[in-house]
Amino acid sequence: MKIEIELPDWAVDGFLKIIHNNMETVAYKEHGKNSPWMVKSSRCNNCGECCLDIGSSMLSDDEGKCLYLVKESGKYKCNAGGKKNVGCLGDPYIEGCTVAYKEQ
Repeated sequence: MKIEIELPDWAVDGFLKIIHNNMETVAYKEHGKNSPWMVKSSRCNNCGECCLDIGSSMLSDDEGKCLYLVKESGKYKCNAGGKKNVGCLGDPYIEGCTVAYKEQ
C-alpha cells in the first residue's frame, strides 16, 4: 500500500517519525530532511529473547522475564495488548533478531 501525506512545518524537523499498525512499528524516519524512510521488511518471529530479561520492574517476574510473555505451541506471545509499555514499542537490538528494515 502506498501512503502519501503532507506533514505540517512544525513536524518536519522533529527527531523521529514513526508509523504503527496497532502496536507494531511499520516504518520510521530519523531526524533530517534527507534521511530515508525505513520500512519493515521482516517481522518478529516471537523468539521471546527481547522479553526474557527486561530487568527488575513492575512488568517482570523474579528472573526478569516480562509478565505478559507466555509460551504457546513452542512460540512466545505477548499478552500485554494495549497495556504495552513505551519501551515495548521499539524494536529490540538482540543478536539474531529477525526484525529488519529496508530503505524506501
